[in-house]
Amino acid sequence: MITQATIKSIQDVMRKDVGIDGDAQRLGQMVWMFFLKVLDDRETESELFEDAFVSAIPEELRWRAWAAPDEGQTGDALLRFVNNDLFDGLKKLKLRQGANPEMTKVVRGLFSDAHNYMKSGTLLRQVINLLNRDLDFNTNEDRHVFGDIYESLLKGLQSAGDAGEYYTPRPVTEFMVELLDPKLTETVLDPAAGTGGFLLCALNHKRDRYVDSVDDDLIVQDSIRGVEKKPLPHLLCVTNMLLHGIDVPKNIRHGNTLARPLRDYGAADRVDIVVTNPPFQGMEEDGIEKNFPAGLRTRETADLFLALTLHILKQQGRAAIVLPDSSLFGDGVKQHLRERLLNEANLHTIVRLPHGVFSPYTDIKTNILFFDRGRPTEDIWFYELQPPTGEKFTKTKPIVAADFDQVREWWANREVSSFAWKVERSQLDAETANLNVRNPAEADLSAAFVRALETRTLAQSGLAALRGSIEGVLAEAPGPVGEHTRELIDYLADLAGQTPLTAGVVEDARVALTGLALRGELSVPAVDDRTIAETLAGYTPSESRIVRSTTPPPFDVPAHWKWVRLVEITDFFVGRTPPTQNHQLWSDNLDTGLPWTTITDMPRRGMVESTGRLITASAVDESFGGRAPVPVDTLLMGFKLSLGKTAITAIETFHNEAIASFQIEDDVLKRYLLWAIPYLARFAGSNPAVRGSTLNAKSVGAMWVPVPPAEEQERIVRSLRWGVEVIEDIAYRGEEVRGASGHVMKLLTARTDSL
Repeated sequence: MITQATIKSIQDVMRKDVGIDGDAQRLGQMVWMFFLKVLDDRETESELFEDAFVSAIPEELRWRAWAAPDEGQTGDALLRFVNNDLFDGLKKLKLRQGANPEMTKVVRGLFSDAHNYMKSGTLLRQVINLLNRDLDFNTNEDRHVFGDIYESLLKGLQSAGDAGEYYTPRPVTEFMVELLDPKLTETVLDPAAGTGGFLLCALNHKRDRYVDSVDDDLIVQDSIRGVEKKPLPHLLCVTNMLLHGIDVPKNIRHGNTLARPLRDYGAADRVDIVVTNPPFQGMEEDGIEKNFPAGLRTRETADLFLALTLHILKQQGRAAIVLPDSSLFGDGVKQHLRERLLNEANLHTIVRLPHGVFSPYTDIKTNILFFDRGRPTEDIWFYELQPPTGEKFTKTKPIVAADFDQVREWWANREVSSFAWKVERSQLDAETANLNVRNPAEADLSAAFVRALETRTLAQSGLAALRGSIEGVLAEAPGPVGEHTRELIDYLADLAGQTPLTAGVVEDARVALTGLALRGELSVPAVDDRTIAETLAGYTPSESRIVRSTTPPPFDVPAHWKWVRLVEITDFFVGRTPPTQNHQLWSDNLDTGLPWTTITDMPRRGMVESTGRLITASAVDESFGGRAPVPVDTLLMGFKLSLGKTAITAIETFHNEAIASFQIEDDVLKRYLLWAIPYLARFAGSNPAVRGSTLNAKSVGAMWVPVPPAEEQERIVRSLRWGVEVIEDIAYRGEEVRGASGHVMKLLTARTDSL
């Protein structure tokens, strides 16, 4: 039977593979394998009950054919099969006679964006054998246990940087779905589905309360709908639905719900229930706002999803949506949206959530808005959710289901209390429709002031504890920590208690840490390391560029390293921009358009998973000379304006002329340069070709790069990841203190004004 120990063993094997970089990729790697294994187990069951059953997947690509035999392919042979036969075959999957056409679409769509990150066929075979040994989805016990394990894996996304936006804590999703109470035949949509948490809760809610037969369950399966924009969460969501008994997850689409003009949504698209948590402070790509009426045009993701929800609900349809505080009081489009919400729907309840509910992904204060479409709002109930006395929700003390019991008890028998209040529509500001209404029970502000002081004390204690345990933090580093690195972390910990560590300051600290690593502060040579000559012999230099610059290397590095020019270890390509005035070269069609990446599509040291613009095949011929797109797992570097910004592609894409793409086969070098280039690019200014913060192709190739032995490069990248996590934790704790202190000052001022 599969257990958490099995998952840990799989993760440990994957950590040895140079192709997997971080938790998100590790999860993506596991999940496509889960999908094929679980699908194969389910098909085994179908074959027992359906004589004419035909799999959507050709026999040679089914899990049982290539993965199930313990002594099956391994090493390079397995890797070639997976990369060339399996993925290519599933991405181009055609309908087989007798197979379910919907499942064919599901598999093809899923693998069009899935990736095999592993570079070792031997390690891949070890992972496969662990799955075969411990996971049998045809047993009820394994199904139940694995469902819980999968949920814990998804919960880990909450701490995985930007990937936290894909996961909503289960107590929140369960609470929202419970109070919406979706009935058997009601359609439920999450237009920003993430990993499928809301949809799973809706599925379980219906089964627990309204399913009495097999036919009922088929109705429920068909009623669950979701759309997710990004490849990784889409893969996670589809697999989540399959794990929980949706035989063909045909209603989980990959795409951007906001990319369709609002006017194109007709009666057939409307749903009974919308339940969603759109990304906080997300910004959509240019042009998306044009899909909305003039008064509602904005690039802010949360606002657009509120507008979509209002439009797509049936009359008497119900919705629950998580929105940040700014949506309650902002002006412009936010104000127009609130007016429309109040006029077109009954906004009957706003549950105000405290700080930390979505920690550590974000500490933004949020609200759950419950409304029914069909009649205007007459009055609004507010409930201010209270964390346990004297505590604050954090990464280590997350919100739990019992924390919502106070709201559940109040919901059916509403009374005004110190945490609940009612506001008539006529009491709202007619000009601004401001929904940020203060609790009248705190008119003297005393209770709020006391709680704010408690929150600030807790935040200060957390930061003080971190500052007092720096030696312990440094002791957890995966490699040596030099004197200057210690000084940097000490300084940031002290600074965090005095002044905001803005995003710019945090990025400067990341780059400074990289600079120290590139001087040898975070690594030492090991006996088994290859020599620098052996390392360099494995790289492919550019044949088309000659560096004539005589500028010396910018700083000293350990003696066993070697300075080289960038073109001595890799070739690169500079992109193009098709003529913008030629509309035949640009596309709005997500199915036929080809991704075209700009600097704004590149998360720093992250993965390019989608692009804001699409081009046509004609643009490829005209502007790129028929060149193939940049393949998956390619290193990109910005060298105009956003100088040195790096990312790695998770999709095949073209890119513009402000980006260079590097043809690097060696994955260790690729990850090393991902971190090194943002620091090294600042020294390219000594090249005469540089104008301000812009380089040209020659100066990109002329960049100096310090190259350690390959094994040391791996250790440096691991240490940099550790160091960045420490820096971000310091910044987060400092932000907690400042936010709490700012709240105390506001309440103190308000209390003084009321005297």
